[in-house]
Amino acid sequence: PRIKPASNITIFRKTPDSRAIILSYKIDAVLEEELSSKDFTVVRLQNGEEAVHLASLYSPPCDLPYFNTMIDRVERHLTQRTFFAAGDLNARHRSWDVKSNPHGDAFRNFVDGQDFILWTSPTSTFLRTMNTEAGQITLGQSNIDVAFFSPDIIAESRFDTYLANSDHSQ
Repeated sequence: PRIKPASNITIFRKTPDSRAIILSYKIDAVLEEELSSKDFTVVRLQNGEEAVHLASLYSPPCDLPYFNTMIDRVERHLTQRTFFAAGDLNARHRSWDVKSNPHGDAFRNFVDGQDFILWTSPTSTFLRTMNTEAGQITLGQSNIDVAFFSPDIIAESRFDTYLANSDHSQ
């Protein structure tokens, strides 16, 4: 069954199965259709002459060519704008997780070559679980969800649990 969104939010996505950005209806935002795709959703928040672009990104695990294409799109479409991007990049790196993978190495190199601010959760954001007769057990955890943004943005937040039924819970 399709769940109707609450009346005080707006869901931005290019197609019904693409990455989504969910904002309060009080925030004036526009979907950037030409920048968005199934796994790369961008909205523009306009305040007078100034704009901030929010991006929700996804890269499937074990697909480094796809990941590199996504990073190329970030570089081509977002780096000339003020932006805040976050998502499930399936990117692990020792600077924010216990080990590295090819996505994490590529992302770390990308961020280091730019003037971005990298923002990661202090706790694991992905939990691999299994249901057993005795209950649910955690098989592993990692920090594969990251955010990065333009240096002219001042951001502060408290990472908090959300979407309790999601395996990405931070």
